[in-house]
Amino acid sequence: MEREAGSQGSSKQAGQRSSSNSMEMKALIGLLLLVGCHGVSSVIHSLKMFYTASSGVSNFPEFVYVAMLDELQIHYYDSNSQKVEVKQSWMDQRPREELERDTRNLQGQQQVSKANIETLKQRFNQTGGQFISHVSPLMEISAF
Repeated sequence: MEREAGSQGSSKQAGQRSSSNSMEMKALIGLLLLVGCHGVSSVIHSLKMFYTASSGVSNFPEFVYVAMLDELQIHYYDSNSQKVEVKQSWMDQRPREELERDTRNLQGQQQVSKANIETLKQRFNQTGGQFISHVSPLMEISAF
């Protein structure tokens, strides 16, 4: 029985890593396409993604995600709105399907983060109060 529970935990962790790796790969491809669209350039671009997951914090969403390109916010998502908001007009040129896919991916990441916080609360024997997990940056890619 213990072995079965352990294997379920391992497969859950593998799924979380796979989701994170998939998100990183999509972001890298997106950045490379963005850079490639402008031809050969000696300008360095930087893509950073941050997220904060919380529990028990009033007046603050349980999950917040922000994407920055060259220090300019391009994406925003939180657990209250449950959808990706583009923050730059040129981002509206992306196909609607990509925005919907990004929303689904972040909804999944929100659930993973919520489960991770619950696990941490159990491990630290914390039954109430506030708990915050901040990943800064979730990923940082520089390309030129």
